[in-house]
Amino acid sequence: MTNNSKQQKKRVAVLYGGKNTEHDVSLNSARNVIKNLDRELFDILAIKINHDGVWTWGDESLQLTQQKPAPAIEQQPEAHCTKPYLIKHEAKRHDIALSPEAIDVAFPVFHGAFGEDGCMQGLLELVGIPYVGAGVLASAVGMDKYVAKQLVQAAGISVAPFMCVKPYEWPARKANILKLIDENIGYPLFVKSINTGSSVGITKVKTPDEMDAALKEAFKYDSKAIIEKAVNAREIEISVLENNNYGEPALVSLPGEIVPKLEFFNYAAKYHDPDGAEFILPVELPAQQLQEVQTLARSIFEVLGCEGMARVDFFLDKDTNTFYFNEVNTLPGFTSMSVYPKLWEVSGLAYPELITHLLQLAIARHQRQLVIRREVSNEI
Repeated sequence: MTNNSKQQKKRVAVLYGGKNTEHDVSLNSARNVIKNLDRELFDILAIKINHDGVWTWGDESLQLTQQKPAPAIEQQPEAHCTKPYLIKHEAKRHDIALSPEAIDVAFPVFHGAFGEDGCMQGLLELVGIPYVGAGVLASAVGMDKYVAKQLVQAAGISVAPFMCVKPYEWPARKANILKLIDENIGYPLFVKSINTGSSVGITKVKTPDEMDAALKEAFKYDSKAIIEKAVNAREIEISVLENNNYGEPALVSLPGEIVPKLEFFNYAAKYHDPDGAEFILPVELPAQQLQEVQTLARSIFEVLGCEGMARVDFFLDKDTNTFYFNEVNTLPGFTSMSVYPKLWEVSGLAYPELITHLLQLAIARHQRQLVIRREVSNEI
C-alpha cells in the first residue's frame, strides 16, 4: 500500500451508532477514529446506524471532529435494522450497497448489543467485507461476562467467585440464591447485566436487602445477571494487539490503573465527570507483576480466540497480590478518555499508527480466509 496513488487507497467504512444504550459513546469513539485515520492511505465512508436501526451515510457523518460528552444513559426502544444492505444518504441523493465493491474494509466502532456481540461481525462475514476486531465467536464470548469467566477459569486463570441468575430464577429461588451467595461469594458484591459495557446496569451491593433493586436494574438491560465478589483490589488494564506477523505472539501494552473517586468506575465517571477517576498510564508495577499481568492478558486473548485487539481488565488483590480476570472488551472505546488507545500511546504506538495497524490486520485476515475457502472449494 503506497501513498502516491489515490487509486491504491483503501476505502474504510467507519460503522458507528447502533440501537443500544451505548449509542452516544460509539459516536464519540467514531469521532476519534475518523480524526486519526491516515488520509494518505485511506478514504473514509462514515456510516451511522440510528437508534431506530436505519443506516445512513453522508457529509454530516463525516463532520465528527468536536468531542461531545455522552448523555445520561437511557433505554432505547427495540427496532429492527432497515435494509442494512442498502444504506441511505442523509440528503437522500443516492444510496450505496453494503458490499465488497463499495467498501474495502470496515471499522466497526460499536459498544454493546448489535455491534460488539458478534451480530455486526456476522453480517460483515456474510457480505464478504474485511473488518477490524474479533470474529463472530470471540465477539459473542467476550460480550457475555459469564461465559468469558467460565472459559478463562477453565484455562487455570484466577477469577473472583461468581454466579449467574436469570429473571425467572430470582423470585422462585430467592432464599436458595441468597444462601449460595453467603456460602460462595459474600458481601460486598457486584450485580451486573451480563451483555452490556460501559458499566451500564452495574450495582454494588453491601447487604442482602439490596439484591432486589440491583437485580431489577441489571434485568433492564439483559435476560441474565452475573453476581461476583467485590475484591479489595486495584483495577489494572492491559491493551492487547494482534501481531502483524501472523502466528507471532500478540503485542501487549504497558499496564494502566484506574483509581475511581466513587465506589467503582461507573458510567458517569467514564463519560461525564473528568474528575470521576484518576488514570495512571502507565502504572509502575514490580517487574514480576508486570511480566505476570502481561502474560495473563496475552493468554486470555488466545483462550477466548480474540483477533485484532482487546482490552483485558484485571483486579489486583491488595491483600494477596493475586491477579483476577475481570472482563475482556473486544471492541474497546476510542473516545478521548478511553484507556485502550492511551495505553498504546504511552507504550510507543501513536493513535494513527494503531488505527492503520488494525486495518492492515483486518485486510490480511480476510485474504487468508479467501485462500482457505478457495482451497476447500478446489478440494470439493
